[in-house]
Amino acid sequence: MTPLARHFLLLVPTLASCADSGSSCPKSFPDAPDASRVYEVPVSELEAAGGEDGDIDVATCATLCEARGAMVVWDNVTGCTADVSDTEAVGDSGEPLGVLTCTGKFHEVCMGGRTPAGRARVARAKGSAKGRYLARMATDEALSVVAFRQLARDLQRLGAPEEFVRAALAAAQDETRHARLVAALARRHGARPPRAHVGAAPAPNLGELGAQNAAAGCVTETWSALLVRHQALHAPDPEMRRVFAIIAADELRHAELSWAIHAWAEQAGVSGAALRAHIQTSADRLGRRAGRRAPAGLGLPTAARARALHQELQSRVWSAAPTPASTVNVRAAR
Repeated sequence: MTPLARHFLLLVPTLASCADSGSSCPKSFPDAPDASRVYEVPVSELEAAGGEDGDIDVATCATLCEARGAMVVWDNVTGCTADVSDTEAVGDSGEPLGVLTCTGKFHEVCMGGRTPAGRARVARAKGSAKGRYLARMATDEALSVVAFRQLARDLQRLGAPEEFVRAALAAAQDETRHARLVAALARRHGARPPRAHVGAAPAPNLGELGAQNAAAGCVTETWSALLVRHQALHAPDPEMRRVFAIIAADELRHAELSWAIHAWAEQAGVSGAALRAHIQTSADRLGRRAGRRAPAGLGLPTAARARALHQELQSRVWSAAPTPASTVNVRAAR
């Protein structure tokens, strides 16, 4: 058993002791200032809501805002405005789009996984909060396919061990399967994965690859593996638990690969202090998002539990870097 797998097993009692109960997550945060989100909405929908270039009543506004965004949960909508003056933008059906600006208190759902180099443009998912979460998760899994293929090319170009290249390509195959499985869950809940487009990006040098891997792999993927393990234990739907269990096992291997690349990059000459700084910066940034409220019914941890899990990873894994990396067995290669 690898060191990272042992850390996860030590966290299993913590995972098993908590239920997916939204009751301990606050519904609103009165001390937080209101913020705004902007969405493109069919003009006909805005006109039907009475928002032809003006304010929309709060009740209707809340309904419109809560139906938007794949990864946003609105705690309290205080108002919104509509603008249909610029109708050059059109939706998938060819219908003109207006602009809806929602204001209030909201929380972004924290998800993880590797993202490709190059700016990714992702369309908005539609449907219930649960459906939008699953739809965006499926799209993120598809984006990870691109990310791992990029990683394989970069590792080969930079002279990494061949087993790392094979492991990255195997991870891309895993992510293809994840995208298909989660897309099926999303469709069961009335949502379709939104389209995504990835722009071009320059090839990284060794130091840049090490920094990217520290943030996206050692932190984000390690967190993602633990999060989906929690979902495999606590999702109320048996099919969700089955899918999340498959993904959790694969994501653990991907995290282990990230730590092995981390160790190799340091051995190849990248500053260990710089890599550890990237890990800690990314872990701190993740910690600020870890307690945000998430849709119910998906097996995600409560806000308090998410913060506790983050603290456990901080003490057991991230603060110990690169110690866990030096003995990681790259089980993803096959």
